Amino acid sequence: ALKDYNKMIKLSPKDDLGYIYKGDVLLELDRYEDAIKAYNKAVKLGEAYDGLYNAIGSAFYNLEKYDDALSNFLKAIELNPKHARANYNCARVYLKLDEYKKALRYVDRAIFINESCQDFYSLRGRINECLKDFEGAENDYTQVLLICADDDAYLQRARVRCSLEKYVEAIEDCDEGLRINPKKVDFYITRGDAKDELEDYQSAIDDYNMALELSPNEATAFNLRGVTKEKMNNLQEAYNDFKKAVEFSPKYKAAINNMERVEEKLSM
Repeated sequence: ALKDYNKMIKLSPKDDLGYIYKGDVLLELDRYEDAIKAYNKAVKLGEAYDGLYNAIGSAFYNLEKYDDALSNFLKAIELNPKHARANYNCARVYLKLDEYKKALRYVDRAIFINESCQDFYSLRGRINECLKDFEGAENDYTQVLLICADDDAYLQRARVRCSLEKYVEAIEDCDEGLRINPKKVDFYITRGDAKDELEDYQSAIDDYNMALELSPNEATAFNLRGVTKEKMNNLQEAYNDFKKAVEFSPKYKAAINNMERVEEKLSM
């Protein structure tokens, strides 16, 4: 396709469409800087429109040049305030910049324009989590699941429900997610954490064991299994798990603190 559009540009060098199509292909190929060059050529040759600025912004976003990305997304919105994807993309940038209230404002606009896109609700769920609005996040992930049974949404809702101390519902979400993706390690870790909170310790350990069977270097699973074993007064086994967690993740502060605490208990 790229060769075809290069031929198109050669035949009609003053036609902006060839550069737009070339930019689209380069964007799909993750050649973001080349895509921006092609799009900018199209801007110079033709009349700029909302979709073109949104595409340029997407390329800058993938290059982690968030100020440039935001500038182009805002140009797209200026040309077409009802461009749902450009509003969504502004929200993504503001989330990256930790400006959560601005992010929320733009994703709300995207949802108002198009209330049937699961990506928009998923993003708002993440933003609401950052704002500690866990009930709002729970509602957003529920909306995602009403649109499409998505394993990531089940996982995110399960984690939010743990934050809301809805441990039984969190376990149910993990069960549903595992029916879709039985090898997703995070489901076993999250379900184990919820079971630990319900004091179902052996079942929690079974989930952490499954997580480690699927991912033997998973530091979080070692740390949480150690927490559960400490509650069961299996201090040596807990210490061994914390030590493993630190081996695989040397800067894991929670695991380091846990290891030092249990080491002190063992020395008493």
